[in-house]
Amino acid sequence: MLELLAYLRANDFKTYIVSGGGIEFVRTFSEALYGIPPEQVIGSSIVTKYEVRGGRPVLVKEPKLDFIDDHEGKPLGINRFIGRRPIAAFGNSDGDFQMLEWVTAGPGERLGLIVHHDDGEREFAYDRASAAGKLDRGLDESARRGWALVSMKKDWKRVFKFKVRPYSSGLVDTLEEGAVPIGLYALAMIFHFLTVSHGLHREYGTLYDRKGAWLLAVCSLVGWASGMFVDFPKPIVAILLGLVAGGVIVNTLIGELPREKEGRFFPFVFGAFFYTVLLLISV
Repeated sequence: MLELLAYLRANDFKTYIVSGGGIEFVRTFSEALYGIPPEQVIGSSIVTKYEVRGGRPVLVKEPKLDFIDDHEGKPLGINRFIGRRPIAAFGNSDGDFQMLEWVTAGPGERLGLIVHHDDGEREFAYDRASAAGKLDRGLDESARRGWALVSMKKDWKRVFKFKVRPYSSGLVDTLEEGAVPIGLYALAMIFHFLTVSHGLHREYGTLYDRKGAWLLAVCSLVGWASGMFVDFPKPIVAILLGLVAGGVIVNTLIGELPREKEGRFFPFVFGAFFYTVLLLISV
């Protein structure tokens, strides 16, 4: 979808996000992830009022729903915030049905497209029986209404820019398959483990050398073996990924970043430049 958004904008289309999620929340990441600025996001909202507190004007949010941007609410939200009927709409659940119906009912050439999440291997499969993101009516009526139905399983060559797979110390988040991304990740983890090992040695001395280092090595091997030979459910994979990523971040903050007034400008610039080069090579 990122490629589609970029293609549309390159051909002078204006793109919007119309989400059932909270408008303030989606606006925080819409531009960074999708290239869509906050003012082009439509979503659900809560009641907000204007007040002056301590001599300063502020916007105060109240615990009351103002607008739900889902199902029939999506055409209303589009009309309220955009003021025009779009010529193309894209959805992935029955919550988008009325939006697609309204957009494609306009005069002239129109495009309605439904993305069917049916790839349980590379992503998540959900449609008719799903409690959230249900797609039932859209599947039944898309052909009759002339809407394109796109299968994640059949029509997507690559789903994510990265792949999450069990490997190494439990999990590896690789940018894509191939020796270069995995090799770069392995190199980064080697440096990370060396830094952590040095910090533990400096903190605990012989106690770490005699027991801690062996424990760290055994845990790494156990993580690798588990990832290679055990088929974990996806919720467990997500939890493990969060634990590993959080552990790496915490260890980096504690052991790898310089303490107050110990940093050096030129080593920092060199490290930032080298890391940027690695990212560009990986992508």
